[in-house]
Amino acid sequence: LSAAAFKLHRAIGRQRAKRTLAGLRTLHPAEFEGEVGRWLRREGWSVELRGGTGDGGIDLVAKRGAETLAVQCKRYTETAAVSAAQVRDLYGAAVASGSTRAALMTTGRVSRAAAAWCEALPSGVRMHLFDAEAVGELAAGQRRIGA
Repeated sequence: LSAAAFKLHRAIGRQRAKRTLAGLRTLHPAEFEGEVGRWLRREGWSVELRGGTGDGGIDLVAKRGAETLAVQCKRYTETAAVSAAQVRDLYGAAVASGSTRAALMTTGRVSRAAAAWCEALPSGVRMHLFDAEAVGELAAGQRRIGA
């Protein structure tokens, strides 16, 4: 293969990998955040990337109509779990930023404690947890982030 053909072949393979959970787990955390932003744009959200040190617990801010969605992305291994403390931090950051909703995306698991904490929330800022299975479905275009 020529150098250009090789580069194209590699780029296509990388794009395909982003449509699988295994492929997402190989990405740099910033690339994973970018992919989540792409999924949101696909659903009509305008997206601002904020990730990195000092992001205040919010990697992406997405807006659509009157809705503002604060998103935290955790590119984890299969066995790593998001904790209740991480979910509480995101919820607090979402409330403080004036968001109407919050979503945590992980390529790992959501701990039972984190899920239970979300289920006990009163009405107000809605919290959505997307575990590895849900993130894999989003990547493949088989699921939507939200209406």
